Amino acid sequence: MKSRRLKLLEHPVLKLVSLVLAFFIWLIVMNVDDYKITKNINDLKVEQLNGNVILQQEMVYDVVDGETADIIVKGPRSVVESLSADDFKASADLAHLSVTNTAEIKVEAVDPSVASQISIENKNTTMTLSIEETASIELPIKIVTTGTVADKYALGTCVPTPNLVTVEGPESVLSQITEIRAVIELKNRSESFDTEVNISAFDAYGKSLENKHISISAETVTVNVPIYPTKEVDIEVLTKGSPADGYSIVSQNYTPQTVEIYGDREVLDKIDKISVPDIDISGTEENIEKNIMLSSYIPENVYLLDNETQVAVGIVVEKHIQKKLPVTSEDVTIAGVDEKYVYKPVIPQSLTVTVSGLSGDLEELKAADLKPVLDLTGLGIGDHKVKLQFTVPENVTVIGEYSIDLTVSDKNEAASEGKSEEKTEEKTEEKTEG
Repeated sequence: MKSRRLKLLEHPVLKLVSLVLAFFIWLIVMNVDDYKITKNINDLKVEQLNGNVILQQEMVYDVVDGETADIIVKGPRSVVESLSADDFKASADLAHLSVTNTAEIKVEAVDPSVASQISIENKNTTMTLSIEETASIELPIKIVTTGTVADKYALGTCVPTPNLVTVEGPESVLSQITEIRAVIELKNRSESFDTEVNISAFDAYGKSLENKHISISAETVTVNVPIYPTKEVDIEVLTKGSPADGYSIVSQNYTPQTVEIYGDREVLDKIDKISVPDIDISGTEENIEKNIMLSSYIPENVYLLDNETQVAVGIVVEKHIQKKLPVTSEDVTIAGVDEKYVYKPVIPQSLTVTVSGLSGDLEELKAADLKPVLDLTGLGIGDHKVKLQFTVPENVTVIGEYSIDLTVSDKNEAASEGKSEEKTEEKTEEKTEG
């Protein structure tokens, strides 16, 4: 029996079958342990090759689609499982564009030993470009500040050098640029300073356009940042001319009545007020309302803290009314009396004086307030008409002229006549009694 077994093992065919069977058993074991898997790897950055070919033709390009690639990797689990985006490189050769401005995206493994064991399927196979001619524009630099200056100080007009730059790039991008901006940090400063800052292009939404294939003729600018002390001063509003006849100004108001200005200290020290002299009321019969830009009246080298400050002026104009005031002898003062004369004024009981003025000024006005005076200076013996003179309050006018009848006689003659009259009266009385 033992001899028979040895003969079986020594048979060559059986040996070959045993080897093949062992190999298949090994292969099955290996496949069970290192089976094939599939893995998705996304967002591979696609390198753009030979882009200078487009730029040399004075054209610029932008990637519309295909800046990144997504791939499916198949291969042994032991190889594929540990792979990431860093193990692959994706590229598009822009020197070989199709008529639709697309370039093929090629993806390959970085390690050749890995490349031989895997297969790569690219989900997006092309990069699409938009290609335009280049253009250039000149734009001013806008200064934007952050923070504030110190209390009781103001920021003047910042001046960049250069103040204009040339921007080159695609026309579609240039049309979006609304400003070239330089940003200055103020940091509570109280003195002027110079600083060098970077500049960038921005669109109308405040979005930076610096990654849109544009170039600016300067990367930085030097900015002079003036900082001045401030001062609060009064505003003075002046009128010229007069209202129409029979009209007067009732009130005049304006706001604001003070304003903050800034400038060099030695200039501010000489300024106490800002005058607005141009309110013309000549011949007006109506109220006046005006808004006046104060910046037109600021002295040279002085600035408004708010350059849009307007002074709102309101002038109320009112028509005059008339009022009759009765005048009595108690209201009249006699001046210029000569002791050698006797004066007999005749003031009629119905004497009234007509005055004109604003209703508020006439409401409580009496004849005595007009201070009527009868000036007798230089009058001789006889009958006279003497004009009343008045001292009227402001904004009140006496309408017309008023005269008083007056008799002037010699004081001695008047006394003699008085005695004669007394004797005559006595004789008359005696006769009557007899």
